[in-house]
Amino acid sequence: MQITMKEEKLTYQEILNLFKATSLQMKETEKQMAETDKQIKEAQAKTDKQINEVSKQIAEHGIQIGGISNKFGTFTEGLVYPSIERELYEKFKVTHVSQRARNKSKKVEIDILGYSNGSKNEAYVVEVKSHLREEALDQILKILEHFKENFPEHKDKKVYGMIASIDTNDEVLAKIEKAGIYYANVANNIFELKSSKKFKPRVF
Repeated sequence: MQITMKEEKLTYQEILNLFKATSLQMKETEKQMAETDKQIKEAQAKTDKQINEVSKQIAEHGIQIGGISNKFGTFTEGLVYPSIERELYEKFKVTHVSQRARNKSKKVEIDILGYSNGSKNEAYVVEVKSHLREEALDQILKILEHFKENFPEHKDKKVYGMIASIDTNDEVLAKIEKAGIYYANVANNIFELKSSKKFKPRVF
């Protein structure tokens, strides 16, 4: 039996050989696809495990987890920075705003620093937190007490402190207000000062 295709003639055996070759090629392709699928599933399982571990650590310790703390802290600052920057310019009338400001020795770092020279001559030290805890108040008070020592270029300014966070804790908020520190809540890129009408900011 012979089949004619254009001007070429293929024998029955040659056609069988072609079918066998095609079948082998398809099996090899299926094998490669199965191997690729296995690798994808293994990679996905590894990624899921890492995500679960990070989620567990965050749930147990918030963002206070060494390197994880730094990464999430930086993420939070980047998330709320545009809103805080705008408010510092518009409400507090500063002329300069910088993110992650460092002193000359680079041993002290402030999340956000806004300041104005000239007749106003004020500085606003802003610490950004994902979760509002009492430790945030202790931290900013320590920064403010040594601010002029660490940033002598601002030694003649009136210095104010501010804590900004994504979530709110009423108990901690009351202590922040009593200490004379501004507090702002940032949600959906909206900056909102939460200090009461009786609030009196402390000058450092």
